[in-house]
Amino acid sequence: MNIKEKLQGLIKNGFLYILSGNILNRAIAMISAILVAALVNKQEYAYLGYADNLYGYLSYTMGLGLSSALLKYCSVAESKSVERAYFRFSVSVGSVFEIIVSLGLCIAVSFINIPFPNSRKYCWMLILYPVIHNFYTNILCYFRTQLNNKKYALAGIINSGSSCILTIILLKLFGTNGIVASRYTAITIAVLYCLPTLIRYFKNTERVTVSAENKRAFLSMGIALMLANLFSSIMPLNEAFLVNNIIKDEIATSNFKVAGQFPQLLLLVSGAITVYFFPIIAKLKDGREIKKKVIQIEMLNIVLIVFLTLCGIIFTPFVFHILYGTKYDDAVSIARLLWIMRAVNCSFRMVPINMLPAIGKTKFNVVVAVLSCAVQVALDYYFLTNMGITGVAYGAIIVFGLSAVAYWIYFIRSCNEMSGEKE
Repeated sequence: MNIKEKLQGLIKNGFLYILSGNILNRAIAMISAILVAALVNKQEYAYLGYADNLYGYLSYTMGLGLSSALLKYCSVAESKSVERAYFRFSVSVGSVFEIIVSLGLCIAVSFINIPFPNSRKYCWMLILYPVIHNFYTNILCYFRTQLNNKKYALAGIINSGSSCILTIILLKLFGTNGIVASRYTAITIAVLYCLPTLIRYFKNTERVTVSAENKRAFLSMGIALMLANLFSSIMPLNEAFLVNNIIKDEIATSNFKVAGQFPQLLLLVSGAITVYFFPIIAKLKDGREIKKKVIQIEMLNIVLIVFLTLCGIIFTPFVFHILYGTKYDDAVSIARLLWIMRAVNCSFRMVPINMLPAIGKTKFNVVVAVLSCAVQVALDYYFLTNMGITGVAYGAIIVFGLSAVAYWIYFIRSCNEMSGEKE
């Protein structure tokens, strides 16, 4: 099957829903952020932003990662009753965890000194949002296990679209408090949209319980996925932190931020590919078939990412000139390097890092994520101090490349073990 036929198959089976949903959600989020920044009082915007940053750190540990573990377990469960049991366990344990950490955050900011004391109000106002978001995320992950990509994508668009519209309306009526109210309302609308489908999946199923042994395994996978996501997610934060604190130049920092806006969009494509194929791979049992299928996925992913990267490198100067005039002409060279950096990550690293959990391998991801994070900091520091701002790209390329090799070696070895092949 050639690349053209593979693309036609992807579009026919729902990949386009995921990709278009990702793009629309990102576009709506950008529009919403621009409107909020324009309409909100700067001081109140800073207070809400500080509270959002605090909850942003907690989001990396959302629900102990159990919604991600749900993808694997419900993809291979022998019945809808078992799927319902895992779903219930994931929601209940994850929700209790969210309540505890959110309450802990609110109590902590109430008693310790923080840069913006007025942010405490927003922390308390947002205390239940992580719980509702955890429930919503579990529903979306379950839809993915059922290959219901249309419902998965539409739910995301409804949530982000409702949030954008309600933010403008409630902001006008109630000020900054209306932004918080809009988030609760939007995610409730999205959950209500999903509930009839969820109820239909679990209708007439017997109530069964998950064994203690399976609960421990499920919890272990969730925590491993959470830790791997945590250390992978903070890598871009490390880049920005080091640039700000080593270069210490406002113009260089602005150039870096602008230069990275478009290259990071490659994650939407590789992310959509892994979201689409994860439950498909999770359902497979034969190591040979898994290895063959994932290598085909990787080839398709490389073709798409390389094509988009070349387009990005070619058209970035023209796009920058249209958007910013000559203001950011000096950011073009940085953008080219960042396109290559993101391409290395998205084309070679994203597939194995997501497919390993699909075959039940999670601990290796944690080890490599922790090591990658540490090595990235060391290399970025070295290159930044010796080469300037472009050094951050070289450090990340080395880390992404080496970790990609490690992921692929371990993935192929794991597939060989599953099929009983010699290495």
